Amino acid sequence: MKKLLTAILLGSCVLLMPNSILAKETNTEVSSNKITSQELEAYLERMVNEWMEKYNATDGTAILYDNRGNVIHTFKTITREDN
Repeated sequence: MKKLLTAILLGSCVLLMPNSILAKETNTEVSSNKITSQELEAYLERMVNEWMEKYNATDGTAILYDNRGNVIHTFKTITREDN
């Protein structure tokens, strides 16, 4: 059975939604504009992997929205093999 996780970046908060669970993580480094796009992608990939492990999800993706709710960028979907 697949379990999906979506990380949504809104301003200074990262919302993680594994299935119907909603968690919130505040990260000022991400919202400070002192981070490059490569660093942001690496951070989100690491975070999605950690939360996939925590919630035993098989697929995870991160979606970046602007303050009006428009999708700015969808990062690659990470798939984890079931053991």
